[in-house]
Amino acid sequence: MKQQERWDAVANPKSSKGGSRCGGSIRFLPIVVLFFVLFLPAAASATTLPATITENTTLMPAGNPYTGTSTIESGVTLKVEPGVKFSSLSLKVKGTLNAEGTASEPIVVSESSGNYTPITFEPGSGASVLNHVEMTKVGSEFYVKAPIQINKSSPTIENSTFTNV
Repeated sequence: MKQQERWDAVANPKSSKGGSRCGGSIRFLPIVVLFFVLFLPAAASATTLPATITENTTLMPAGNPYTGTSTIESGVTLKVEPGVKFSSLSLKVKGTLNAEGTASEPIVVSESSGNYTPITFEPGSGASVLNHVEMTKVGSEFYVKAPIQINKSSPTIENSTFTNV
């Protein structure tokens, strides 16, 4: 087969010169692409929290999952609505964290790892509330880290569970 005939066979697989190299598979490519678009779930993209939260903010389930390393500044309230999910969270609370889930829609913090504590309450965060919060698979494999650290503060923690920490 001459060079031109090879190019013709690649460019036009049904050409009588060189036969079909692709079989009929190119005809099925649009069907395969359509299958993946329709039947495979879209990958959920995470909402990254800002490094510093400087104004009152409300997190809603529509932004799930939330991720990142963030500090709630003094005098600022972060309200977390029922059903919100956090993944790979590191949150330092100097203001107020108001995370009040419900029995049917808890707030979930999971899959945090590394050499940090997912939630740290600093002085001035005593008005914070964790109610119906589930913390699971948080902490570190290599270091002993609590899922919550409280430094000279007294947040309210009730109806919450800590598993696989």
